[in-house]
Amino acid sequence: MTWLPIPPEKLKYEYAKARYFDREHGTEYLKFELQQMKTFHNTRNLQMVEVTGYVSTLPQGQFLLLPSKTAWHGYILCEISDGIDYPPNNQYISVKGKWRYSPIKHTAFANKILIVDDIQTSSPDFGIIKPDISYNDFEGILFERWINVAESTKKLIAQNLISSPPYHRAGGLTLSLFNQAKQLRVHHFMSDLRRLIPNEIMKNKHNLIEVMELGLKHKLSPLGWSGYISDFENVNSETRPKLDRLTHMNEEYFISLLSEQSSPSDFSHEGLVKSDYPIVLEEHIERKSASYDASQEIYKYLMAVHMFSPVISNEVYKEGIKYSENTLHKKIKTNEFMLKLTGKNQLIDLDMDGKPLSILNLTSSYGRSGLRDIVSLEDVKNVTDSYLNNLEYVVETWNERLENPIPVQAGLNERQKQAYDYFANHDGSTIAEGVDNLKISYDEFAKTVQELNDKGLIFRSVDDRYKVV
Repeated sequence: MTWLPIPPEKLKYEYAKARYFDREHGTEYLKFELQQMKTFHNTRNLQMVEVTGYVSTLPQGQFLLLPSKTAWHGYILCEISDGIDYPPNNQYISVKGKWRYSPIKHTAFANKILIVDDIQTSSPDFGIIKPDISYNDFEGILFERWINVAESTKKLIAQNLISSPPYHRAGGLTLSLFNQAKQLRVHHFMSDLRRLIPNEIMKNKHNLIEVMELGLKHKLSPLGWSGYISDFENVNSETRPKLDRLTHMNEEYFISLLSEQSSPSDFSHEGLVKSDYPIVLEEHIERKSASYDASQEIYKYLMAVHMFSPVISNEVYKEGIKYSENTLHKKIKTNEFMLKLTGKNQLIDLDMDGKPLSILNLTSSYGRSGLRDIVSLEDVKNVTDSYLNNLEYVVETWNERLENPIPVQAGLNERQKQAYDYFANHDGSTIAEGVDNLKISYDEFAKTVQELNDKGLIFRSVDDRYKVV
C-alpha cells in the first residue's frame, strides 16, 4: 500500500489572485465597509428607518442605497414617495422611510422595499479611514518575493501605485521601468503585482450585481482609478491620451511602461519623456520563492489611501513648482549629459507642466501614503531631493549607452537667436518684457518664444516667465 501525504487544508479566504467583486469574507473588507454593511443590516429590523448611503440609480422611481462606493453587499432597495425628487447618481444622501413588503409572484415570499418620504443631501462621515496596515507593511508585502532592491526604487514603485489625486490635471503617476541587466526582471515583478491587485480595480471595471427583488442585473459605477501596464515600445491609442493627462475630471490612473532592455534606444521616445519618472531596476535583484497566496492587504491599503486627497494650496503649488524647477535647473548646469537631455518634451522637461509638476504630484502621493491632509513646501523640497537623486542614478546608468546626444541648439534663424540671446541675458523674463526691450511686435515675439520652447531651448516657469535651459 502506498501512503500519499494529505495536503494541508487551504483557508478559504486565501487565493492565488486577489479578489474584489466577489469578496465574501470579512478579512477582505476594510473596517469602515464592514461597519456600514452592519448598519444597513440592522435597519431591516426597524419600523422607521433613517440611514445614509450612496445612490445607484434604477428606472421607474427606484434606486439602490449602497453602504459605500466600495461595498454594495446589503444594499437597500428604495422607492420614492410622491413629491420627493429623485436623487442624483453617486450622491451621498440621508433617507427616512418605512418598509413595505412586496409579494413575489407565484411564491410565498415577499421583498422588503424602503418607501422613502424624505431625502437630504449629506456628506460621508466614516471617521478617519485608516488602512489596516502601515505604509512600511504595504511596501514589505509588495516586495516580499524580491531581494536586493534599492530602498529608493521600492518607494518610487510603491508611490506609482498609490498615485496622486487630481490637481490641475488628471491624477496619478507614470513610471518608466527598465532593467539594468538580467532580462525579464521587470515583467516578473509586474506579474507578481497583477496577482496582488484585483483586475477589476486595475481596469476600473463596472461591477454587475444581481438585484434579487427586481430580477435584474444592475451596473454599479467604477471606483474612478485604474492602472495601465504596457510595453515601453507599445505606447498605444489607449495609453497615449493618458500620458498627456489633459483632463481635469476626477480621473486617476497609474501608468507603468516596461522595458526588457537595459535602457531605451531613443531618448526622445514618447513614453519616456512624458513619464513622471524613470526607474532602473538594479542588476543584482533576485526573485525568491515564496507563498503564491495573494495577500488582500495590498488592495485594501490602496483602497483606503485613495480616499485621502491631500490639499495643496495655491501658494505651495506655485512655490513648490518654482523650487523644483530651480533645483533641477542648477543641477543640469553642472552635468553636461543631463543638459543634453533637457528641453521641452525631453527626458528633463523644465516647463511648469513638465517634471516640476511631476514632482508636485509625487509629493502629493507621499502625503497620501502618510495620511496627510496638507502638503507643505517643505514636503516638496524633500521629495525634490529624492527625485533628483533617482534621476542622477538613472542618467549615470544610461550615460555610456547614449549613441546620439540631443543637441542643445541647432539651426536657429536670426529672430530666434535674438530672442534666445535676450532670455540668456534676462533670465526669468516675460513675453511682455521682451517686447518692450526688443521693440518688436507682440505676436512676432510670442511666436518666436513658442518656437524656442518647442525646440527645448527655453522653458516656461509657473509665473509665465521664461528661462534658458
